[in-house]
Amino acid sequence: MLQIDAVDPKSRHKGNFKTEILLESKGVNYTSIRPVYIYDPLNYNPVEEWIFHRLKAGRPIPIPKSGLQVTQLGHVNVSKSVKLIIISKSLR
Repeated sequence: MLQIDAVDPKSRHKGNFKTEILLESKGVNYTSIRPVYIYDPLNYNPVEEWIFHRLKAGRPIPIPKSGLQVTQLGHVNVSKSVKLIIISKSLR
């Protein structure tokens, strides 16, 4: 998937996309971080758990369309660290 790919208007993350468009229209410099799947023991979204159960069971993970899509699985602490680095650099 590419940054220019269409955004699902029903996505629970559509607010992120709308905010990016607003910032761009105002000429604001910004950094947008959109990790696809963030996991940790307190995650509210069972999608990631489903993926890990399939991996543990040796079952394939279905990928839509051509199968060439790459997704991200990132631990919440990694996401937090990246955001803190970005914030600290922007404050300099």
